[in-house]
Amino acid sequence: MKQIISILFITLGLYCYGQNDKCIEQKQAAFYDVKMKHYKYIEYHSNWADSTKYRLYRDNHLSKYFGIEKEERLLGYKYNDSCYWQTMDSLFLEKFGEDFLIKENEKIRIEYSNLTKREKSKVLQKDKIYHMVYLDQLAIFEGDISKIREFFIKTYNLDMSEFNNWINVLTIDRRGKIIDYTLDIHNELSFSSTMKQKKRDLKELNKIGKWKSGILWGKKVNSDVFF
Repeated sequence: MKQIISILFITLGLYCYGQNDKCIEQKQAAFYDVKMKHYKYIEYHSNWADSTKYRLYRDNHLSKYFGIEKEERLLGYKYNDSCYWQTMDSLFLEKFGEDFLIKENEKIRIEYSNLTKREKSKVLQKDKIYHMVYLDQLAIFEGDISKIREFFIKTYNLDMSEFNNWINVLTIDRRGKIIDYTLDIHNELSFSSTMKQKKRDLKELNKIGKWKSGILWGKKVNSDVFF
């Protein structure tokens, strides 16, 4: 397989001669992803509300057992990475053949309907972060959540009324620790922190109190929560 990928990289270099640099980089990125055993496909939606636990199970099943990751996109938006996806589609077809996703989807759907929660949880992955919409139980803070808001307001000298109108998210891991945060998620330009600042913030935030991790199919998972 490594020899095949190496040959494909050489072929890609010859094929891309004369093409713009951006397209060449996208094609190389697709070959690199496949070399690292990461295959991808696009699934379009008219809105993000089209989310079910079956789809979550299917996506994790494909990721865990086949190394296939789904890229979700909204219909009507223009994306400037067609060179990447043309290359990825070709490599995906070479690896899995035609109609693989359709056939596998049918197989997984039949399997899913007969599984217990414990059996479903086997596809969950330790390093993934699960959206709160899927959880059986959201992550719960055991202390005073207002102290976490106060930390950001005081540390970064933020306006309280403005901060309270932002949509802010914490990421809580399986151990009940805060491992990331995003402030004002719909306008990230309004607030940013360096990696050094964020590392310092996370250390201080975890001193404020403990969290009960989010639960999915009876299992503790990494998950997001609004605050």
